[in-house]
Amino acid sequence: MIPRHRFISLGGDCQPAHHIKRVTGCMTLMFFDWLTTPIIPVASLITSRFADAFSPDTLIWEPIEDAGDGVLWHVTDRRYGMMAPHHFHGDDPSYVQTVIKILHRLGENLLDAMNVPEPVIFVRRQSQDNRESLTITIEALQPLMTIKPNCVLLYLQELEDVAPMIERNVIICYNPHTDITGWEGDSALYDRHFTIADDLATRLYGLH
Repeated sequence: MIPRHRFISLGGDCQPAHHIKRVTGCMTLMFFDWLTTPIIPVASLITSRFADAFSPDTLIWEPIEDAGDGVLWHVTDRRYGMMAPHHFHGDDPSYVQTVIKILHRLGENLLDAMNVPEPVIFVRRQSQDNRESLTITIEALQPLMTIKPNCVLLYLQELEDVAPMIERNVIICYNPHTDITGWEGDSALYDRHFTIADDLATRLYGLH
């Protein structure tokens, strides 16, 4: 597919960002692309312009072994419950400040991508969300509809194998993760669901 609209990942892990870059060819990194993030703080992080994300006094450090780079750290922002599994390769304070600045810059990239006249498509994967109530998770993202009214929200649920559900500018699609597809997920499913979202954005907002 050749998308007609801008896609932006809202997490909850790196799978949506991987497919957005695969399909669109856009290599601009944004805040949620390579983080593991619960649903509740997403809207508040955006409305606050990521001002206090990954503050040094909120960080929880867990070292893991990484064959390529020695020790890699899983670093969790306990205020928001989000974890950076790829960014921190050391805990020296000056280095940590540099990484935090980079993460904030990725937040600015996301805000820049939103703050355009053209419609955008937000993509969120259920991996970190409330697995009992889709209503709660969708409601958590409603503030984005005020910030960016001409948007489509593509929500990828993993619980029930049903046809895509569309209500106004929200699409809920079944996109399960399996061991066969690995961490990347199913490319064919992503292509199908991205096309549905791209078509809906065109019907609702036209082309710019």
